[in-house]
Amino acid sequence: MNSLWVAGSPATFSTSGEKAWKSTLENSLSDLNAISDETLNLDFYLSTLAPTNKPLDLYNLCETVFSVIFSHLK
Repeated sequence: MNSLWVAGSPATFSTSGEKAWKSTLENSLSDLNAISDETLNLDFYLSTLAPTNKPLDLYNLCETVFSVIFSHLK
């Protein structure tokens, strides 16, 4: 199993940090064509679970990662 650490601040879909997080992911995941039949495990390390006094939605954290991955798969 391959492992990859992406340093940065995870941001949820449709928030002010999404663009910067997607850019960080794109730079870190530039060789996505090499991925074939892998299992994807995501671990998010966050400084808070409610950055705007609203709990984060796990789906929206994953959606940002998925959109970058899927946009690079052929």
